[in-house]
Amino acid sequence: MAKQPRNQSYARAVPVGRNRRPTVVEHPKNFFQTIKRLLGFFSKEKRVFSIIVVFVIADAFLLLAVPYLEGRAVDKMAGGAGQVAFSALIGILGLLFVAFGGDFILTILENRLIADVSQRIVGRLRSALFAHLQQLPLSFFDRNTHGDVMSRFTNDIDNISSTISESTVSLLSDVTGIVGSLILMLLLNVPLTTAALVAVPLVLLLTKTVTSRTAKLFSAQQKVLGQLGGRLEESISGLQVVKAFGREKQVVNEFTQANDDLLKVSVSAQIWSGYMMPIMNVIGNLSFAAVAGVGGVLAVHN
Repeated sequence: MAKQPRNQSYARAVPVGRNRRPTVVEHPKNFFQTIKRLLGFFSKEKRVFSIIVVFVIADAFLLLAVPYLEGRAVDKMAGGAGQVAFSALIGILGLLFVAFGGDFILTILENRLIADVSQRIVGRLRSALFAHLQQLPLSFFDRNTHGDVMSRFTNDIDNISSTISESTVSLLSDVTGIVGSLILMLLLNVPLTTAALVAVPLVLLLTKTVTSRTAKLFSAQQKVLGQLGGRLEESISGLQVVKAFGREKQVVNEFTQANDDLLKVSVSAQIWSGYMMPIMNVIGNLSFAAVAGVGGVLAVHN
């Protein structure tokens, strides 16, 4: 039998539900080492990722140019009837069309490239996971249910795929947009920028509070989902044994309990994650009010 490779994680038993055997929850011994191993699957995609980064940065600057050009367009019409600079206004409108068209094209290219990259990375990760599974001793399969093992190949891999395909581009775009917006705002008006930044501490506090709670809930959701899958897989594969010993009622009760546990933790996770946008909208409105107030004062004094 092949020797079991050194595991990079430790396990602790966590009871889930009533009258349940503990579920093993793994945590990395070295978080950064785990991330480094995961990034190793990205090594063959460096060139494509470089292209994606260039597209994202270019797209972010095009989007930053839109409000600036709109402001210039309003300035050209501020003189009132008979004093509109139509020639300059037409030029600005042309630049706006170019910005919107460039954003459309770059967004399509970004999504296409990141979709291809994410699937190739997930394919290599799935192959490596399956190859590692063949080297594990029988004791590993005695300690873990089939559903938990299958959850690694389905739910966990799907989460990684979604993170790569959706969060990667969003993260790059958001960081570039925030930095670019801050620079542009400071160049245009420092007092208004200061008023707009008043809401930043509230956003950071909200994000820390909500994410700390939702992280635990979504982690618990994944655990219970793996347990539910394990019970379902074992019940179906051992259906003849269940019927032979008349254990149908007990199996149904166990599945119902696991399903109820999943329902409870999923509802809590969705409720907490749903708090984010309404509160963010309130903070955004407060920030807008602060900017409008400061802008009004500056307009009166100027």
